[in-house]
Amino acid sequence: MKIIPHKDIELNVERESLVSFLFLPEQLDENTGVFFYVNDLNDKAESDYNKAVLFPAIAEKTNCIVVSVNYFGYLRGERIEFSEAFINNLNRIYALSFSSSVFKALNNDKEAVVLIANNIVKKGISSLDVRCQPILKTGKNEYQSWGFLPAIDIITVLGKIIKEYSINKSRIFAYGKNYGGYIAHLMGKYAPNTFTAIIERDAFCKTKLNHIVGGEVMEPDSEIRLNISGYGQDFTIACASNNPWTIEDEDSKFYFSDSHRKIRNLLAENHRLPSKTKYFMYHSEDNLQTTLAEKEKLVSLLKETNEVVFKKASERNLFMKISDLDFLEKVIDEYNLKNLVSTAETDFDKNSSLTFECGEVNYVFDYSDENRVIVERK
Repeated sequence: MKIIPHKDIELNVERESLVSFLFLPEQLDENTGVFFYVNDLNDKAESDYNKAVLFPAIAEKTNCIVVSVNYFGYLRGERIEFSEAFINNLNRIYALSFSSSVFKALNNDKEAVVLIANNIVKKGISSLDVRCQPILKTGKNEYQSWGFLPAIDIITVLGKIIKEYSINKSRIFAYGKNYGGYIAHLMGKYAPNTFTAIIERDAFCKTKLNHIVGGEVMEPDSEIRLNISGYGQDFTIACASNNPWTIEDEDSKFYFSDSHRKIRNLLAENHRLPSKTKYFMYHSEDNLQTTLAEKEKLVSLLKETNEVVFKKASERNLFMKISDLDFLEKVIDEYNLKNLVSTAETDFDKNSSLTFECGEVNYVFDYSDENRVIVERK
């Protein structure tokens, strides 16, 4: 299903049609709801596993139309760019003599990464200096909106589904892990009267600047790890993203201000509204993205307005190495999600107008009973 997306109200990047994938139960009835599977970064909504295994199982277990969306920026790191600045730093720091023509002559990004690693490990070094960060390019000429546009994208798709299918609007679910779980949380924040339940494991709580401003901070957006033949440990290359955001130039139209951060912050207390959405939250204490203290703060905040189930584990593999299917089947059965319902009035039905105060700029979400959402910065 292709849908006209919401405009990019922050950086005004031109957008392509929004693509979503639906898997319907064998038979729709008056209790059929919607279950959003929010894919993690680099995961495509339409993967073979999702289509053949995961979505049919969720549809059967929940009696829901299962939906996944290729949201804005999901193609993180589709290719790698080795800039002149990167090559110059590489040569200067490690006394090498690479030129851009060397990289252009290679067949693919992997060959370039292996070439760099092989030359550096000869010097007994196991990781590339953080000043040498190749650029991860986001596919489709997009950038990392970091949760904001992806959440609006999925809410936009929901409006279209409500318009085209006779679903039970008291049964609308969203699930994701890591970044996907963070997007699901933002959906619950931006549309507090809409979702029956948000299910997440190891979701982020807020933005981190290393994921926003690329090489402006000396902390990588992500890392490439390679096993080099004959070398006793993995070789690590820190990477920056190609995001246009900046924190260095306050006069730039790409300045990532406090208001941009706050609309994405799940811990903003004044953004929480009374809600019947139930939250199922699973967190590993050794999670490297979100500390246990942050997650417990979010749980405490949510409990003031929502019903929350929170479980934590000391080891990440207890929650994160289990497959999506095994995890969801356990949660669906344990809490009888097939019969879980909330109010049948969504934010679309209520014509909700929600203002999130974010310092110098407010973000206003206007929902209409025509199943549309319009977001503005005021």
